[in-house]
Amino acid sequence: MSLKIYWERINNEKQSNKAKDYLNRIFASIDKPDIIGKFEITSLSLGSKPPTFEIISIADPDVNILTPAPNSNSIEARVKFSYDGDAHFMLEAELLVNAPTPKFIIFPISIKVSSPHISGIASVIYDEKNDELREIIAKRMVYPNRITLSLKDALIK
Repeated sequence: MSLKIYWERINNEKQSNKAKDYLNRIFASIDKPDIIGKFEITSLSLGSKPPTFEIISIADPDVNILTPAPNSNSIEARVKFSYDGDAHFMLEAELLVNAPTPKFIIFPISIKVSSPHISGIASVIYDEKNDELREIIAKRMVYPNRITLSLKDALIK
C-alpha cells in the first residue's frame, strides 16, 4: 500500500519557514561543544518533488521501542520511504578557537545541502500519551536508533 501526499499543501514558503524555525529552536536547545558557536539553518526549501512512502506493516507498537500506557490508542506503522528531489537548505555555523582566549579565532562556515537522496525504513508510532522529539537527528540516523517527532508541534498548526 502506498500513500498519496498532497505536496502542494506543504511545499510553500510559509511551511518551509515553519520547518526552518522549528529546527533552529531544536538546535538552540542542544548542548554544543565549546568549539561550536552559531549553528542555524538560514534557508530551507522542501523542493517541488514529494517523497514516496510505502506502508510495510501496521500493528501494535513494538514493546522494545514503546510500552504503551494501559487503555492508550497506540499504533506503529513501518514505512519504506524514498526522496530523490530538489529540496535544499543552507546551514551557517561558527567554528571557535578558544585558545589563548575565548573566541580567539572564529571560522564562519556555510554549507548548502541540495538535491538529497534519502531512502530507508522508518517505524512511525502514534501514541496519544507520548509524542516528543527524543534525540537530535544527528545522533539517531543509524539503525537501530529511532526518532520521535511531535506532529502537533512541527508543521501542523
